[in-house]
Amino acid sequence: MEIGPPVFVLILTVAIIALSMIAMLSASLARASYCMVGLASCLTLVFVVYGVAVGNAYLFMWAGIYGVSRVWLVPFFKGGLLYTARQMSSGHVPRVSTWGTAFFIVVGMVVLLVIGAGPRFSLVLSSRPLDRLGEAVSINALLAVFMIVYGVTVLITHRHPFKMVLGVLFMEAGILLSLVHMVPLLLAVGQVGFLFKFAGSIFVILWINRLVVAQLKITDTAQLSDLRY
Repeated sequence: MEIGPPVFVLILTVAIIALSMIAMLSASLARASYCMVGLASCLTLVFVVYGVAVGNAYLFMWAGIYGVSRVWLVPFFKGGLLYTARQMSSGHVPRVSTWGTAFFIVVGMVVLLVIGAGPRFSLVLSSRPLDRLGEAVSINALLAVFMIVYGVTVLITHRHPFKMVLGVLFMEAGILLSLVHMVPLLLAVGQVGFLFKFAGSIFVILWINRLVVAQLKITDTAQLSDLRY
């Protein structure tokens, strides 16, 4: 079978979900950070493939800026993921929670089975995918929604501050995947500028997390409610 743009995007989307799960199931925060580099690289490639498939030059610009922001700046810059992972891992191995990921997998399989009994799945990359909503379910768009759901699941089921930041990044990746699948011709410079602002907020959140761990010696967010002034 020839691997065209639709299949390539499917492979990249599945890789994004797989890397997010590996990051959450890893006891090494540094390894989880490198998984985020792989996730961001895959999403950057999705933008490029869609840009070629639908002829939207803005997607190449978005791919470039997202690549710089998420593949290099957020993971490797001082104060970013790897910097924070090394500081938080000093003398502490985070507890790995698996039930949230297991719950997500079970729910995802049930949803696929239920939807599979209805409209047929589609892998066609279209510049107007919303026009085909009643005809077929885009499996790539469905997986993008799964990515958002997984990010929410992580925020609910994980209490380590670093892993919760990853959950926010998973939700962001899912939202961007959903946008590129549903409205690939409407992704313009306004949305590209949003990425830089959001990158700054990630550094602020990571800085606060490092401060909490260093000053209060807390790596379980549930313990914050026990603090008294």
